[in-house]
Amino acid sequence: MKKLDSRVYLLVSLLTIGIGIVFLLLYIKLPSGNDVEKLVYLICASSLLPAGILWTLEHYFLQKPVEDEYSSLLEKYRIEQEKLLNEFQSDGQNLLHESRSNQRIMEIIQSSEKHFFRGISDERATLVKRVLEESLDDEKCREMIIVGSTLDGLFRQGSWFEEFIRKSLEKQKTLKLMFTHWDYVTHREKQEDRADGDIAQELKQSLVRALTWNVPREAIRLVNGAPTVFMVIAGNNMILNPYPFGRESVTSMTVWLTNPQPNNPEGPPGTIWHAYYINHYDMVWNHTKYPRKLSTVSEPISSLLPDGWEDKIESFIDGVRAASRSRAATTGKR
Repeated sequence: MKKLDSRVYLLVSLLTIGIGIVFLLLYIKLPSGNDVEKLVYLICASSLLPAGILWTLEHYFLQKPVEDEYSSLLEKYRIEQEKLLNEFQSDGQNLLHESRSNQRIMEIIQSSEKHFFRGISDERATLVKRVLEESLDDEKCREMIIVGSTLDGLFRQGSWFEEFIRKSLEKQKTLKLMFTHWDYVTHREKQEDRADGDIAQELKQSLVRALTWNVPREAIRLVNGAPTVFMVIAGNNMILNPYPFGRESVTSMTVWLTNPQPNNPEGPPGTIWHAYYINHYDMVWNHTKYPRKLSTVSEPISSLLPDGWEDKIESFIDGVRAASRSRAATTGKR
């Protein structure tokens, strides 16, 4: 049922009082002798006046304050309800974000456990030095492999690398070095925006120093292709350092992996270790083991250091630099 408007309610109350007063006046004014009629007026006045007065009092002192208080409480309740809803929504969103964040963390942990991650860093030099130096005292580590364009990034770290080579040979550890053949280094020079012949010159210096340190020639291979990842394998540790398109690898992200199978250098199938050990090292070094996978290659993917390599690489460097000067001169004439 629709509630009566307070203004109408007040008007009815005042009208009742007015009618009651009229009946009271009629009762007073009516001369004696009309007892029945006067009684009727008195009854009407005594009924209407108190009712109107009570209704008016109720409106001003009971109903209106109660309604006002009720409206105020209702408004406070509505505001509090909106506040609670907003807080609930905010808490719900925070819980959802936290849940998703925890889920992502769990996925990262699961992936790390699956692939045996040990660390990720933007400081390749620190990781490589740590892994290689620790491998010297590890009797189970008998073989150490380095795959990259050159050793220039390691030379920049100071004299420790030369000391590492000396000690590893003294302890009769097997070293295997795979460098990019000079015929393929120009690709990296263009990507890194370096002068023609720069990486080839670094390669020459790497080969000279390695042989000066008495690294066996059979422990050095030249790869007919530019590597996509600088890699170090020392015992059960592997460092992977990608080559960005426009930067040197030594300045980019580095991943540290471990092999949970010490007696199996290939590592567990399906892991990142296994994939890179096979595809980035073993298939290249021991290419005769994978004839089908390299069936499209007309010649071996890697080769031993050839006789007269110093003259060949020097001739290559002179050739690419002469070609560069010729291009520059032609461009200048145009």
